[in-house]
Amino acid sequence: MSGAPARPGRYRPVKRLGQHFLHDPAILRRIVAAAGQLEGATVLEVGPGPGGLTRAILAARPALLVAIDADPRSILRNPDPFFRQIREGSQAFQGITDATLSHGEAFEFIELGKYHERASQTIRILDVKFAAARALPDGSPEATLQLIAMLKSCSAFEPFRRAHASQLQAWRVADFLLLHREFPRAVAFCLQHCLHALQNLSGDTSRATPVHSLRLIGRLAADLEYVDIHDLLRGDFHAYLLDLLARLDAAGDEITRTFFNTQVILTDPRQQQAQQQQ
Repeated sequence: MSGAPARPGRYRPVKRLGQHFLHDPAILRRIVAAAGQLEGATVLEVGPGPGGLTRAILAARPALLVAIDADPRSILRNPDPFFRQIREGSQAFQGITDATLSHGEAFEFIELGKYHERASQTIRILDVKFAAARALPDGSPEATLQLIAMLKSCSAFEPFRRAHASQLQAWRVADFLLLHREFPRAVAFCLQHCLHALQNLSGDTSRATPVHSLRLIGRLAADLEYVDIHDLLRGDFHAYLLDLLARLDAAGDEITRTFFNTQVILTDPRQQQAQQQQ
């Protein structure tokens, strides 16, 4: 098979990966045509490279195109499809788990880990992005872009708009991401579900009761239950978020100590020798 060499300024094929980049649109269309009817089909492309064949496949209107590449340069050149696949795969895993896995111990651990991580990530995003957005005048194009970016980072843009219509203000965004009781990535929502998962796990009499973990998560959830966003914003919001994150991390460490003891217990040599003699 022949094709034009890599164009100047583009990355070159790597021999050990078996790469051979094609750029001739006519050849690419013939390859896609030889694959048969792709419209509405699921297509797997191995080694998309610079994306010439990928674009020709997409022109055939497949229902789904999955591209797999061992060359990190392809991801760096166009990271959007890569991260979109990660997001969709994560959402598919969560949906399948919820619909098919028995809601017992394993499920509760998945829920606990999921909501603890979500709470942590939302706090971090608020801490990094909120100060810059708050410093801008409400309603300015720059502030609007900053707030939209912050909401989209938490998959919260559409839920926020349904809750607040056109009222895109910094304090409302902070209140939504931190204290909303129904949005699944809001910190207060996540802490309530962590607490629920711990309470369900504490009913297992074969395990250690997570009393201290329950207390730590319970205090965090209770604090957010009655706090007012305006009181927080009048103070040092950055310091508050750092303290909240530190307490959440401490609760995570306590959960690890309670349920996942990794210490190696060495057997007494004399006891082992007595067992062998029996």
